[in-house]
Amino acid sequence: SAVLFFSRALCLDPQQVDFYALRAEAFLQLCDFSSAAQNLRRAYDFQPENTKYLERLTFVLYLQGQCLFEQCDFLDALNIFSQASELQPQKPCFRYRCMACLLALKQHQDCLSLISKEVKQGTATADVYILRARIHNFFQKPKHCYHDLRSALVLDPKHPQARVLLQMMVDQAQHAHQDAGILAVQGKLQHALQCINTAIQNNPLDPRFFLFRYWGGKGRCWTWVLACLPQTCCVVSENYKQALALSPQDEGANMRMGMLQGKMGFCEHRHRCAARGRQWAGRGGGGARGRQWPGRAGTGRGGA
Repeated sequence: SAVLFFSRALCLDPQQVDFYALRAEAFLQLCDFSSAAQNLRRAYDFQPENTKYLERLTFVLYLQGQCLFEQCDFLDALNIFSQASELQPQKPCFRYRCMACLLALKQHQDCLSLISKEVKQGTATADVYILRARIHNFFQKPKHCYHDLRSALVLDPKHPQARVLLQMMVDQAQHAHQDAGILAVQGKLQHALQCINTAIQNNPLDPRFFLFRYWGGKGRCWTWVLACLPQTCCVVSENYKQALALSPQDEGANMRMGMLQGKMGFCEHRHRCAARGRQWAGRGGGGARGRQWPGRAGTGRGGA
């Protein structure tokens, strides 16, 4: 009956803006969120400077979107939350609900783009970082997943979900490290390298993994055995730099870094000497074929 009375009043005087807001409240009591939002939009169009109408409108849109979300109508919910976000872009809560809708719709790439934009704006919460970590895990990017979990713990050091997920990644890294050691002892160096790379991706802050990737499970440089090339030396050197950055006081790492620098210097010297030798041989060989030695002509056919 209240809706009916307000409708009659507006028919008599459509300029009574407050009646639109009051009729919206009546529709809200009936859980008719769509009609309530329409009336609040009309009131806000008449008085755009009235922030009270805007606040109420976005609140009703939030209720409508949440109701649709709980009914698993994720696409319509996304549309409603997007409208609320456009009306009040300074409020991140509407964007968070858009992220949830995109994730429910399995539009992972769009969800990832929206989250990354939120992170760049500096308004991301620990839950947003955890959500992005889950998406990175879906795309099988453990390194990015690890860093997002660390960022979540920086914002909320006691966040239970972030702590559990991060511990799972650390455990996976430890298991991969153990598998790499077993494979290296068995001489399966390529598979061991793959396992230790997996360990580093799951826990890139453990210096032991970088040292192992260079020296392997037998205490010798099996990455050198795999490919003794200058570019391989650079990769190995980068492993040591990362290990020393994580643990600068590690005497073993410092000693092995010195040994590696010596090997790299020796290889570089050998390659340069070989290049000079080939260059000299090319010049000398070309001159010898086009010239006769004096004396041999006289002692050859001429002497006969």
